[in-house]
Amino acid sequence: MKFWDSKATKEMKEFYRKHKLEIDVINRYSKFGYFLNNNYDFQGNMTNGHNSDNNLSFFYDYFLNHKKELSQILLLLEKMNKLGITTLEFNEAEDFENTEYEAYTNFDSNVCFNYLENMNIISYYNEYKVKYKSLGSNYKIVMDPFKANRLFDHSVRKIVVNNLLFDPERLPENLSEEVVFKEIRKFLNEEGEKWAKVRGDIEKSVNLSIAADDLVDGFNSANKAVQELDNIYEKEKLLAILHKIKEGLEELETTSEEYSDSICDDLITEDKIESAKCKRLEIRNHHYFH
Repeated sequence: MKFWDSKATKEMKEFYRKHKLEIDVINRYSKFGYFLNNNYDFQGNMTNGHNSDNNLSFFYDYFLNHKKELSQILLLLEKMNKLGITTLEFNEAEDFENTEYEAYTNFDSNVCFNYLENMNIISYYNEYKVKYKSLGSNYKIVMDPFKANRLFDHSVRKIVVNNLLFDPERLPENLSEEVVFKEIRKFLNEEGEKWAKVRGDIEKSVNLSIAADDLVDGFNSANKAVQELDNIYEKEKLLAILHKIKEGLEELETTSEEYSDSICDDLITEDKIESAKCKRLEIRNHHYFH
């Protein structure tokens, strides 16, 4: 109700008149309501932000503590702005080396792509995705390639930093596919054939193992059916046949395990084969029940 009160209206007008210069500056770079919500509590006290991406108090203290580097910080922020980055998130505790990231090998298929310094691809077990880490980075740029390539791009490009003291030259020259996807594209060109063989060998092992398991399941079903027969003569005859089949299945299972062991190395491990087998069975069971 205070909004309609003449006294409150007068106070607001007086406040605006007194602080017009400051309010105009705030509105030039932000929204006044957004600025208030992120820097003041409901009692009008300025909040003390800590590692906040919005709080003026935090950045004011940070700039105050790095007066000597202020010119370089401004150059860095200017470079971010030129890259079209719309959001800055500051977290001094962020360690970009401890996180694994994943990306589709088709750049445009990534709804969210993370670009860092010193990107190192660590696996390519999925034909359509790579996993990678950073060997050391001051920042992470989060972008949406799909939206970026559309007309009237309104996508948000965010940068997460753990400091503002690094050289602006460490940022990419632009956010094009040729630049931000360079390391991944180089890896695919140089290592793609090797990893295709890895995936092929794992697939062969999984195919053989599942086929052997299916035969064993079929044998168990046949054995159960034979055990339920009433005709003793026919039952014994069939059991003798099943006994021979069982010997062959045991040999097949042993050979399957030996093949899996023979292809294991640094990239193909027992865990990787088992994981691929589990995923294949999950997909098959999903299709079976639906």
